[in-house]
Amino acid sequence: MTNHNWQFQTEQSLVENHGLKLDEFEKIVKEFSSIEWLTITQEFGTFGPTTVFKNLRAENRWTQNNQLNNEKDIMNHWSRKNLLNTFNPNNKRWQQDLISRGNTVFKSVQEYLSKLD
Repeated sequence: MTNHNWQFQTEQSLVENHGLKLDEFEKIVKEFSSIEWLTITQEFGTFGPTTVFKNLRAENRWTQNNQLNNEKDIMNHWSRKNLLNTFNPNNKRWQQDLISRGNTVFKSVQEYLSKLD
């Protein structure tokens, strides 16, 4: 079995690092109080930081400064398509590899947690 270097975070740090407001997370936990919660997040990269930043800036510049009133034209702008492709490349092989790696990590976490009981 591959040696995994797990980093477990508290709910507070997960909330801070992933943009979920703490009060929203607390409401979910309270609503389903019978559940013992464990949050697992997987992040997979696509392109380097320069490409990501360039595409974020282009899309933001377009969003803030366009003069169009037609939502369809706004949403189909090249900068938005580039940004979507930045985080979800239109590449079947990449998508299949992502799902395969994600499943491997998830199963490894399940195995690790089952040994804690």
